[in-house]
Amino acid sequence: VKTYKNGDSGLQISGDINDKIANWPNNNLILNCESYDNMDAAMNNADGFAAKISCGYGNVFRGCVSHNNCDDGWDLYSKLENGKIGAVTIENCIAYGNGTLTDGTVTKGDGNGFKLGGEGIAIKHTLKNSLSFNNNAVGITGNSNPAAVVENSTSVDNKHANYGLDYYTGAVLDYDLKNDISFRTVAGEQDNIPDMVLSDNNYFCDGVKSINKGGTEITKDYFKSVEMPKAIYRDDTGKIVWPNYMDPVNEPVISNNSSGGHHHNHVTNDYGTAVNSKTDIAKTTEADLTVGQSSSALANKEIEKQVISKLSSILGEGTQVGTSKEVQTSDGNKLSLTALANNGKNTGLVIAVEKSSPLETIKLDTAIGEVAEVYKFVPQLNKYVKVTDKVKIDKVNNTMTLPT
Repeated sequence: VKTYKNGDSGLQISGDINDKIANWPNNNLILNCESYDNMDAAMNNADGFAAKISCGYGNVFRGCVSHNNCDDGWDLYSKLENGKIGAVTIENCIAYGNGTLTDGTVTKGDGNGFKLGGEGIAIKHTLKNSLSFNNNAVGITGNSNPAAVVENSTSVDNKHANYGLDYYTGAVLDYDLKNDISFRTVAGEQDNIPDMVLSDNNYFCDGVKSINKGGTEITKDYFKSVEMPKAIYRDDTGKIVWPNYMDPVNEPVISNNSSGGHHHNHVTNDYGTAVNSKTDIAKTTEADLTVGQSSSALANKEIEKQVISKLSSILGEGTQVGTSKEVQTSDGNKLSLTALANNGKNTGLVIAVEKSSPLETIKLDTAIGEVAEVYKFVPQLNKYVKVTDKVKIDKVNNTMTLPT
């Protein structure tokens, strides 16, 4: 869907403010949409996408682009008089050029890229694997929300701060920022961030340099390109064609990242799930997969055996998606093999099978550890589901039987 030149926000998720939150719109997925050139009569309020004021639970924006809108790219504003809204997730999205229309008209709107709150209300809105650049105000702002979550996202060359995490006096800070980058090709406004979000995995800009908590700096040579793209394109299936802009030349310096971050060589598998091609999370896995990929003698089930064997590890809390690799077997089937990591260490693999596999008994590698969880991809749901309870494990013979 493309939504443009509307008299207010391009696409908004909101309900009746007089109703209960349970009746506000919930569990909506806005997928692979674009919103631009939206402007109200006062030239100060029309956002590209909005989920605000009376928005329920479970709403998700995925693979969307919001650019050149009158006000903000995304607006998740909440009001004290109406109370807390449901947490919104924005993933694999891009915001750029907001505050200026495509014809060059500079509006009276704020011009933020991603606005993640309002009026000091703490809500775990989540922005991940996303990119914000060249907006007229702040690239990524909590807008007084002291509980914003930002993971694996990049903010570049915005007119004001790339990251702005302002909060009300006396607020209990519950920010969660991981593997984020702020970068400037020319000197500009420094990021407005509390000390609690400083870490070795976040690189914020002091107005000139992008450095982490330990003082390590990343420069323009770290990226394939720092030349701002004039437009963002999509392929024939509607997925974003991520440019080389702000992609690393080699392995990212950031570790323990979440899935699909733009600054980690963005790729997308056949099932529309954005995943991360970062290699230092799963070096041993990459080596193991090369054998399966190059050998025409290995059929679908044989590769599946190898993959599931590596799932015989205790995943633990905080496990994240890492490297994804597609393997085409000799019988024509396709597998998506996605590495998992916990604290930067390999913990196993998720297998996504194009066709259902028959029940198959796998010999477990008990030296790695016991099987904790097993996931398979369900195309109808477009997500991974846990199938651990359907897996039969024979601890005597150290084998596992997979579900179809």
